[in-house]
Amino acid sequence: MRIAHLVGTSLVAGIAIGGTVRAQSSPSTQRPAAPASSAAVTVDDGYILALGVADGFMHAWAARDLAAAKTLLSPAALKKHSAGDLASLIQGTSSPHHQSYEIGPGRKLSAAKYAFDVIEYDYLTGMNAHDPRPTPSQIVVIQSGANAWLVDEFPDK
Repeated sequence: MRIAHLVGTSLVAGIAIGGTVRAQSSPSTQRPAAPASSAAVTVDDGYILALGVADGFMHAWAARDLAAAKTLLSPAALKKHSAGDLASLIQGTSSPHHQSYEIGPGRKLSAAKYAFDVIEYDYLTGMNAHDPRPTPSQIVVIQSGANAWLVDEFPDK
């Protein structure tokens, strides 16, 4: 029996032999090795929790869910934007509309603050996009309590 599933962008296939599944990676679909970074990123508990909040906020942005986005914003971020401006930034327009996002590796700015590069994509049905990749913006997440993190800054284009 052959079992296949997608892991990231690599196709991994397994062959069941006597009840054991042995995984094989297809050489043509393996990711190239990432270039070595000169600045290693330490992944600690804070990084993981901050990244989760950044992803939750960006998911709310893509889903155009203002209520969910507001629960992830710091008081300072809420104060920075009027209610109307915040609604416009999160909900966007019907066309083009928020579609997807990418979050890049984060940077520790302090013990209670991380920044992540983010690229936001809007989509217009039938737009036939062939544009260069946009320049990343930044989302900043701060610790607001024990194991509690909030978005303090986000792209406001």
